[in-house]
Amino acid sequence: MDGILAQYIAVALHGSAWLTSRGARPTLETSNSTFQYVSQVYFEDLTGDRVDAVGEWLEWLATAGATEINLSTLGDEDVPEGGPTRGRQRAAFVDDDPDVGLWILTAEGARLWRAEWRTRHHHPLATPPPNPRPWYVTYRESPAPMPRRRPVLDATRRVLIEAITIAIEFAREHAMQPWDTVLAQARDLNEAEQPQPPFYPDMAPSGGLSLERQRLLAMATGAHVFGGMGTWNDIAFADRPTQRTYEEVSDRLFAAVMRGFSSCVNAGTRSSDTTS
Repeated sequence: MDGILAQYIAVALHGSAWLTSRGARPTLETSNSTFQYVSQVYFEDLTGDRVDAVGEWLEWLATAGATEINLSTLGDEDVPEGGPTRGRQRAAFVDDDPDVGLWILTAEGARLWRAEWRTRHHHPLATPPPNPRPWYVTYRESPAPMPRRRPVLDATRRVLIEAITIAIEFAREHAMQPWDTVLAQARDLNEAEQPQPPFYPDMAPSGGLSLERQRLLAMATGAHVFGGMGTWNDIAFADRPTQRTYEEVSDRLFAAVMRGFSSCVNAGTRSSDTTS
């Protein structure tokens, strides 16, 4: 599971919950597993003003009339093959992914916030010495059009299950252990009574999601098998037809996983919404 993506999800889910309840401000930067390797997080708006805590940023958003935080993935379209590097392969790199961000929704429109991850040696606000938390993350605001609405959760779930099943069959046919088992375990989370993501289990606030959304989040997390060396991406076949099938199966799975994340996060109280 991509830790940068996991942090986006955690900020969106915890942030939306706080905007609704206005209870104690979340302190994700000190308590959430998606921040475990982050020394400092900053939030910088269009004017250059900056705060260094998730709770303070949420106060900013509330003052500006924000009602919820959504996840943006690839322009809210199915994951394309555009560019020299496939979307699923970018999960292997720590960079400024232009395809992922946070939609901040207000009555007037939306703003997009994107994260920039830098180590101490490459971040202008970082101070020595090095420590076990090497990352400095800056979320920056930019103007953006309103995002498209997400498909219904049940449709997204069915697409994800189908993509996982196809990947399992391909993995079994080509002896791609342990990926057949890993993906089968992810698919089983769709039936769990208390589904928990196998990674970053605190991405969602306790009691903050319906069982349907919990299952979708857990299943998508378990099926996000993309990264660098040693992951599903680190596979190649000498036989060209098999390689083409592998690419098709992989791209389909990645698209379904990313769509699952955005649909789960963005469902909010509108789980019956369909695409516009």
